[in-house]
Amino acid sequence: MSHGLDAISVPAARRHEFNTEMVEFFRHRDGTGMFGFLTSCRLAADDGVLPTDGD
Repeated sequence: MSHGLDAISVPAARRHEFNTEMVEFFRHRDGTGMFGFLTSCRLAADDGVLPTDGD
């Protein structure tokens, strides 16, 4: 974060999904699902927070 990377918060309601994706990540050594999950968490956090054009 000190280098400009943003934190991603995983909502408690999605912890089972997080755990499942982590297991798949370690079992298959493929982060595609985990990156998709983390992206969805980040986009959900941005919803309603970032200004939109015209507002």
